[in-house]
Amino acid sequence: MTYSQEEVYKYSGQFDKVVTVSFRFGSDARNKYGDFITGKFYYTPKERADLENIIAIEELPKTDGLIKFAVGNGLNELTEQQIGDLRFEGVLASDIIEILQFSQPVENEFSKSDIRNLPDPITINSNLSDVDEEEMTLWLNSQRLKSGYKLIPEEINRHNGIILRKYEDRMPIEDLKNFKNVETGEIKPELKYHYLNSKYYKDLLSDEEKIEFENTIKEEADQKIKILGKELQKSQEKWKAVGIDYKQALAWLIHFSSDFRPERLTHGEIPVWWDYENLLHIYMRHVSETQIGERFESKTVFQYKFRDIKTVIETVLKKIEKEIIEHFKDNPDRDFRRVGEQSVYYKGDYYVIHISPTGQLRTFYKNN
Repeated sequence: MTYSQEEVYKYSGQFDKVVTVSFRFGSDARNKYGDFITGKFYYTPKERADLENIIAIEELPKTDGLIKFAVGNGLNELTEQQIGDLRFEGVLASDIIEILQFSQPVENEFSKSDIRNLPDPITINSNLSDVDEEEMTLWLNSQRLKSGYKLIPEEINRHNGIILRKYEDRMPIEDLKNFKNVETGEIKPELKYHYLNSKYYKDLLSDEEKIEFENTIKEEADQKIKILGKELQKSQEKWKAVGIDYKQALAWLIHFSSDFRPERLTHGEIPVWWDYENLLHIYMRHVSETQIGERFESKTVFQYKFRDIKTVIETVLKKIEKEIIEHFKDNPDRDFRRVGEQSVYYKGDYYVIHISPTGQLRTFYKNN
């Protein structure tokens, strides 16, 4: 036997290297997948934890068995069935005749306990001073809808708020009914902020509307305070003492989330998004700088800097975006979950994910 399960993990798998695996002539793997495949070895949380313990032993055992594999996009001419078989079943270690890989990286991310770093973002400078952001938004939303893409509720409400501001005076009564009560003139509650905000940026607010806009902003702030209060009550038994015991974390949380509005986290045809309550659920439990309350202190925290958390969430969701879209196309009324052994692996961590049929991200945390 040229390779064993333990050797594959020790010299390649633990480092998450991209490898090209060649199969032994006449082997089942060669007959099914061809001469070679390119991608990464894949391990469930339990498999990786068990192998970590094994490779720590001075005399490494050498056993045969199935090793799972995640193929690289566009690097293999394989069917969806073959890709699935590699991911969930794998190939025998004894079928492998050669593993080609770069010498780097040689760091085991899974075993690290310190803060992880994301690559520095690429900055592209551009001058958009002559671009009407609202017109661009309307155009982008229209293109998405024409292509069969869905908008999240916040995008729909903003789109309609802008439309109402632009065409209110010449909109037919039947169309106007979709935006407001034509008898009372009251704008639908979900559109009011966006309608007034659009008028604000166009410097079109009347004195009366300025007061109404201020009241609308205050109402939304009050609603956020209520949501935050409910989460704080869950955080510890004597929740009113949170402001004393977790003063810095609470101040940081309030500061960064005060201007938050629901936003999309993926950009495919069925988007994943979060609202203020979803954001609090994640940040109060699983972000070290904003982890609040004795009941949440036992929760796992992200091994990333505060500023990188959203980027990590977006990156992990992007890895499985195709799977998410296919799920909701086939099961529009069922939640999407990746838990336990099916948690999503990214740079040394396994993430539990729960998304509702509306596309809302309900749960996101690492379980290792």
